[in-house]
Amino acid sequence: MADRIAGLSQMVKDLVSGLELDFRRRQWLPFSTNAKVKECIVWRGPCFVKTITGYNAGAQTWYGQAFNSPFAVIEGANTVLPPLIMAAGQKDFFDADGMFFDKGLYLCGSSTDVAKTIITTNDLFFYGLYRPA
Repeated sequence: MADRIAGLSQMVKDLVSGLELDFRRRQWLPFSTNAKVKECIVWRGPCFVKTITGYNAGAQTWYGQAFNSPFAVIEGANTVLPPLIMAAGQKDFFDADGMFFDKGLYLCGSSTDVAKTIITTNDLFFYGLYRPA
């Protein structure tokens, strides 16, 4: 009888642990550069992205670009999302269910809209919500 109770108790503990891990995996986590940057790696590995917000603290018009990559991409690479047009204000990209990035999320500022041409000054703040896949 004691062995059965111990076995049931362990089954309940395993179930609760599994539910807790599933809950944590589904929570959106904030990311922020916390400073002006040219580029940043948000996550190295599969992830879902709910929002990406860019703010340009400089005077020039820059484009915020998102890439499905765990590392910085080469110049001329094409972005996977429509670029954020970041003039002197702020623009947002929202996807209701999150967008899947199977390799990781790399963000950068570019002087061109679709192909990466890294900006020359640290003018951009990036922040948003993501969760590991």
